[in-house]
Amino acid sequence: MKAYPQFRSSYSHEEMVEHFLLTPVELQLVLTCRGDANRCGMALLLKTISHLGYVPDPMPQIPEEVRAFVAAQLGLLWDSSESYSWRGSTLDYHLAQIRQHSGWRFPTAQDKEELENWLRNQGAKEAHTADALFDSACVEGDRERDAGPFQCHSLRTDGVLSLCARYGGDGRHHAHGD
Repeated sequence: MKAYPQFRSSYSHEEMVEHFLLTPVELQLVLTCRGDANRCGMALLLKTISHLGYVPDPMPQIPEEVRAFVAAQLGLLWDSSESYSWRGSTLDYHLAQIRQHSGWRFPTAQDKEELENWLRNQGAKEAHTADALFDSACVEGDRERDAGPFQCHSLRTDGVLSLCARYGGDGRHHAHGD
């Protein structure tokens, strides 16, 4: 099964632009924060979520080149995120702002039931490995519920990985009741 995505030790300039360039709307959201540390922290949260698909706990060591790239977009000469409160109410508030900004939501019980039915009845017939089934489940979940960009990764903690393991690859026969 797939492991959670992690930061790489280095990125090319093209990869930095692809994964860590703030959009104008993201920049506008970040600039509502007070203080350099909060702006850097919020920007790194936004880009971590969009790049990894989740917020690691505890927050990993973000490569220095990523921190500097993000700080430069904020007009700062150096990264101020070391002073950011990676735990507590500020982090919670910023994550709430990101959820509101992105339209992200946690999957409901109905979402999970619909996805499990899809995995059982259709996805397992089309995907030949648990990893391929997980990828298909992400696409299906996003398509069916018009989900925000982070929806799929939240499913990792809600049992979809174990369902994919059960219905994908050698476990496919379970999906068909054999």
